[in-house]
Amino acid sequence: MEAAPKHNHSLADYTPMLLCMLLWGGGPPVYKYLERHGCDAYTMCFFRTFSATLALTLWVGLTDGARLKAAFLKPVRFFLMGFLFIAGLLAFTAGTLHATATLAMLITRAIPLVAIGLGAFFFLDERAMARRLDFLIGLAIALAGLVGLCVFREGPPVPGALETTSWLGVALLLLCVLIWGVYSPLTKALLRGQEPFVVTTLVFWTASVLAVPPMLIWGEPNWVREAPALPVVVMLLSGPALMGFSEGLYYLSVKRLGLAPAASASLLVPFFTALYAWPVLGETPTWTVVAYGAVLLAGMALIVRARIRAGALPHDEKPDTAPNPQGAALPVAGHTEVKGNIAAKS
Repeated sequence: MEAAPKHNHSLADYTPMLLCMLLWGGGPPVYKYLERHGCDAYTMCFFRTFSATLALTLWVGLTDGARLKAAFLKPVRFFLMGFLFIAGLLAFTAGTLHATATLAMLITRAIPLVAIGLGAFFFLDERAMARRLDFLIGLAIALAGLVGLCVFREGPPVPGALETTSWLGVALLLLCVLIWGVYSPLTKALLRGQEPFVVTTLVFWTASVLAVPPMLIWGEPNWVREAPALPVVVMLLSGPALMGFSEGLYYLSVKRLGLAPAASASLLVPFFTALYAWPVLGETPTWTVVAYGAVLLAGMALIVRARIRAGALPHDEKPDTAPNPQGAALPVAGHTEVKGNIAAKS
């Protein structure tokens, strides 16, 4: 079998990942802002996802129309990813609205740990990365900074403030962890032989369609007509920027760098959220938050260094290659292909 293409990583390869985390950090402040103006989670999820879908379709159609058209002819393969994306988003958004910011951030940061664990189980290259001592040290430092950041970000909760909804929030956030923890490894498999933003567009079309029933059953779509203009504009513009474009950047990071570094980078999201909450929600970050944020950044720097030092790993550089009909061919160390559930080494 012909050797898999190699790709040597540099710091420039991490630009999409950093931009993705910067954009994702703006999500929770937007949720809280829209909630203050009476927007429910279901309406919010549909309109933000749909606006992101339209923006992605326009942009990808202009830049890579042939591949997008070919992908639209085979939409079934994207259904599961679209379902997992919108299910996780609904659980995350609703859970965030029914829990404190600290609780939401702490629980949902388990997502990369689940994703890294599943990735190491199914992909040999992810297993090799997860076993590196420098990667594990960086991850441990980043987690320590994350816990400190979340714990000291806000003061003690008001007694009884969340008595009737906190358990609902916890349950929804744990459900989100499970769903998106499975979603990320499937992303790596689906991207084999596919362009990241083309895949993102198809996933978002599926997610938009699936988001309609929850909005009609439990949401208040009339809010869009009755609300002030500014919150509606914020909702519609935040979809393309904070969801569509950022998700495409995440897919691109998984394809270029692997699942472990891309998933680990999501630990940075609470730090950026804390910074954005200052101008948007009036939550002034303390020096303690800044200090733990610095620890978190130091841990991520070690993770990036570990990935660069790992050297070139098998890398998919053939976007025109069709997926194996018996199962996606997965790029793994040692030029091992996984077809369905059968591993064959060349």
